[in-house]
Amino acid sequence: MRIEPYIVLFFVISFGVGSVVSFVQFRILQSEELLGGVFFTQSITENEVIAKYQGLPSTPRKKVRILIVPGHDDSVWGTEFRGLREADINLALAKELENYFAHDPHFEAILARSDAEYIPELAASFAEEEKILSFREDHEEAMSRLVSERLIHAQENIMFHNNATSEVVVKLYGINKWANENDVDVVLHVHFNDHPDRNRRHEHPGRYNGFAIYIPEKQYSNALVSRKIAEKIFAELGTFFPVSNHLQEQAGVVEDQELIALGAFNTLDAASILIEYDYIYEAHLRDEPLRSLALREYAFQTYKGVKTYFENGNIISLDRTATLPHVWKSNLKKSRTPRDDVFALQLALTLLGVFPPDGLEKNDCPPSGVFGTCTEKGVIALQKKYGITPSSGYVGEITRGHLLEKNSLF
Repeated sequence: MRIEPYIVLFFVISFGVGSVVSFVQFRILQSEELLGGVFFTQSITENEVIAKYQGLPSTPRKKVRILIVPGHDDSVWGTEFRGLREADINLALAKELENYFAHDPHFEAILARSDAEYIPELAASFAEEEKILSFREDHEEAMSRLVSERLIHAQENIMFHNNATSEVVVKLYGINKWANENDVDVVLHVHFNDHPDRNRRHEHPGRYNGFAIYIPEKQYSNALVSRKIAEKIFAELGTFFPVSNHLQEQAGVVEDQELIALGAFNTLDAASILIEYDYIYEAHLRDEPLRSLALREYAFQTYKGVKTYFENGNIISLDRTATLPHVWKSNLKKSRTPRDDVFALQLALTLLGVFPPDGLEKNDCPPSGVFGTCTEKGVIALQKKYGITPSSGYVGEITRGHLLEKNSLF
């Protein structure tokens, strides 16, 4: 394709010959490759990343490299509820997630930190603060020029985000810089949400529940692959868990231009997904044994979503959940005490099509591990569906036997 001289002249006058940073790639692409115009082009393409997954001879490296970043750390631990720190459950979930990817020969999983420490490579990169800030400033200035010339549209985010401290800013941009320099293909950020108006002094739960997935805004160079992977994760998590009922998150997959983790100012080449796995005050996270079960389920469904993307939906060899099949050894009835038996029951009822019960939504009836009215109605619906009498909502020997028979379906 012929490049008109006036285009080249405009580009040089506007930005200068030596001032163009890596994300402003002036090259002519086929129309289907374009994201935000000729300036923000795809830094990662589906063909490239899937070729790595498939181990094609054209790729020098035969694995997809995934960087798993547990949000926050011991310096800034995020939100907190009744002594449960977000940084700690982020790490616990990230370890589960790493375990799934580590056992899959198609992936190379890198856990950004373990316990209180970042891996040595990242810790060393954080020490080069001047280079990180210069990296950020170069990209910010270049994007500002593009915005001022109306070549890129600055998005006004509808979701409030807490301001990051200077230490956190250095770490997040440092992660982006390190990921670019180390051929990372996908970055997964692990977080838990909180209700910003919750009265934390009295330690009361907030009014929202459910998960949300954040991805780079569509003009960014890593947006396309990020969205496609995120949509697969969304579908798997959404099988069991409710989507956030916060007004700005109800779409489930939310584009964002300002989150550093996603590549603010187009600073990240890899696909990037930030997942808020439910709200930190939800019942299944407050009980430690049940929390471990829920975190494993979150991790499995996330891994399954990524795997589904790369397999183009063909992953029939994977289980449907990490929790089922399950053996219910005791009878169950309404109770306020969270139990792993009830969590497994709620997932089983979901797969059997009776949970949440008719007239209610997942946000009304999340898999909490608590046997409340939602679960009782779901059990009644199961008993009526399969002719179990009496249909009382009590999980006795007959209903447990029926659930055990259905284990083969899970």
